[in-house]
Amino acid sequence: MRLRRLELTIIAALFIGLSCGPRAVKPAQEHVVIYLVRSFPRKAISHVAAMVQQARRAGPCLWLVIDEDEDDRLWAAFSDEAAEAAFWNASRVDAILPGRKWLRFGPDGLRRIADRLRCYLLAANLTDTLGTALAHPFMVRRLGPVTIGITGLFADSEEVLIRQQGIRFQDPEFTVGKTVPLLRMRADLIGVMVKPGTMTGHWNIDLTIGSESGKEISLPVPERWDRVRRLELLLVGGRVVDCAASEDDWPRVERDAAVFQIGESLRKGIDSLSAVKVVESKVAVGPQVLTRALVQAILEDREIDGVLYDSLFATDTLRPGIITCGQLVSVLRDPERWAVLELSGREIKALTQEKLVKAEWRKGAFRPRLLMNRSYRCLASVGFLRRHPEFAAGGFRLSERQFWQTAAEVLRKAGRR
Repeated sequence: MRLRRLELTIIAALFIGLSCGPRAVKPAQEHVVIYLVRSFPRKAISHVAAMVQQARRAGPCLWLVIDEDEDDRLWAAFSDEAAEAAFWNASRVDAILPGRKWLRFGPDGLRRIADRLRCYLLAANLTDTLGTALAHPFMVRRLGPVTIGITGLFADSEEVLIRQQGIRFQDPEFTVGKTVPLLRMRADLIGVMVKPGTMTGHWNIDLTIGSESGKEISLPVPERWDRVRRLELLLVGGRVVDCAASEDDWPRVERDAAVFQIGESLRKGIDSLSAVKVVESKVAVGPQVLTRALVQAILEDREIDGVLYDSLFATDTLRPGIITCGQLVSVLRDPERWAVLELSGREIKALTQEKLVKAEWRKGAFRPRLLMNRSYRCLASVGFLRRHPEFAAGGFRLSERQFWQTAAEVLRKAGRR
């Protein structure tokens, strides 16, 4: 009887142990969404922000921006570092790949904007003279079950603004080779943001953002500025097993009221500056008259020896009546900061003889004559340097003032006479 009871106890224990033992559990599926937009009108950002915030409530989500050239002349002329940072902070974007327009702030300005931003400004291969990134070298973000690491590359090696003093353009291949191993130690999924059309190399990455690639997952920019590219990653056990790309229209989404309000406040500030009166002119001021007046004013500054240009400074005539800052910006060919160059007499002689370049000099600058080994300080627009990049081979710095401010001062002085 006792033996029978012992057998039943052992059988019961075995049954309970087998029923309660560990079982193989199928890993849960997780979804991560990445939204990508290219440059678009600033008034549109409140719509895109609303779309992304809606996606963030549903699950892990990243919002990335490939910010290309600035089309808004008034914003470029009147905004400053604080306004640029405030605009992007209001949007709650995660990371931006800066285009050439960001370089108009100079190396120190770019660094200050990166410090002000609550998102990442990814340009790993733009460094100072010591090799330290001017913006952010990479971003690491935990999204649900996976950690994503993303770096960004400024790939336009022909852009003249990278020749500013204090900026070093590092080879993209070298930069990726240095950055990706650091990201591999921190993240599960590695991506690189590049501008459209950039050829990617053998970079040992998982995701190319901004351009097509045949080797890894690609998230190219949308074809149209009013569309948003969406990439959904399916993960199992923290690993990507599938992905699906699509495009959405942001105009169909109601705008984010808070983002719209901040954007409108910044826009009203720009409009207010644009409406400021410069002078009331009784006569029309044509491009030739304005160019001649500006050249004479520049050469009165003893800090500048000469002006280099290949076209008139204005593209249209300022008509009689009240001239505003906005009107002045609209007619100037290059209203933003100009380049200050240090050229030797030998360089000046060679460059001005070979090119269709007009050079005007301050009286007494060549006393007693143009000296081949002496350095001369010249002023030229960034547009001029893009057309004649050989003048910028030795580097340059940007002027402290915007050119439209110089033009406004010249017109005010003329109006008081």
